[in-house]
Amino acid sequence: MMGDARAAMIGVVAGARTKQAHRDAMIWAVTISMGVTALLLALAPLLINTLWPAAAEDRAAAILLKSRWEAGMELMASGDPARWRQLVDADTFQYDTAQAVAACRNQANAAARPVRCSIEIGPIKSEKRLALP
Repeated sequence: MMGDARAAMIGVVAGARTKQAHRDAMIWAVTISMGVTALLLALAPLLINTLWPAAAEDRAAAILLKSRWEAGMELMASGDPARWRQLVDADTFQYDTAQAVAACRNQANAAARPVRCSIEIGPIKSEKRLALP
């Protein structure tokens, strides 16, 4: 009888140790899985930008609630207003002088050499082709 009681006690102790080991394993598994999940969530934007580079522009446009073109203009204007002003002025100059430049290019092509051309520049108009946001 003592042997049976001893075997039963050993079984109870072994069972308790097994349950504790199981609990410890579950705690470690949950802790590690939470850590891996947090790491993946922290790295997700970097991974998305690396795998799909255009996604950053799409997200910027979505955040600004504008098209990619309009969002890009707004980002450039707010990022460096002086350079944005130069871009707007260059666009306006190119648009205003396009016919004169095309005529001059035709002269250069006909002469097969560089030619001197004059361009007439008027006062600054209030309306710009690229509007400042």
